[in-house]
Amino acid sequence: DTLNIVYSHTETEFMRSTTSSFFKVDSATVGWSRLVTPNLSAQVGGGGVMVSTGLTTYMANAALVMNFTNNSATVSYARSVVPSFVGTGAPLISDRLSLSAFQMLNRQWQLSESVSYVHASRAGGLNAQTFNSFAAGGDIQYWVNSIWATSLSYNYTKFISEFGSASTNFERHVIMLSVVASWG
Repeated sequence: DTLNIVYSHTETEFMRSTTSSFFKVDSATVGWSRLVTPNLSAQVGGGGVMVSTGLTTYMANAALVMNFTNNSATVSYARSVVPSFVGTGAPLISDRLSLSAFQMLNRQWQLSESVSYVHASRAGGLNAQTFNSFAAGGDIQYWVNSIWATSLSYNYTKFISEFGSASTNFERHVIMLSVVASWG
């Protein structure tokens, strides 16, 4: 078992041509992690957040991690306060759910994949903000030798934003071929 206590202080300044905003975030969290079985660990945590704008809320996180010799998988959730870089630059409450996995198929081939969903929002009448994003991707890597590898990856992102009466919705597809050298 591992117990951790964290205090954090952050300051965010948002400047636009005619407006600026500044806020401070103070948070205190307690986390606990435990090795449930030789291949499964669990983590939970939470605490309080105070924002200089008067917002007080809670933070929380949880994760399950499976580790085997050639495979691993993680599912996690986190709630936090993040700055908004759209509109007034005010703080948003964010919830993130993610899943990732890694497989070593053999000595030369490895595969990784991930998917995540993020929802962030701030109430406030005409200044209400909502952000939703979904991301998914995968990567297959072939090791030519112990130093050189080549990789093919695909990533998809969908982003939906609402600020007052304005709405933005876009998606992005990225395919990348890489050559990687690592030593050390």
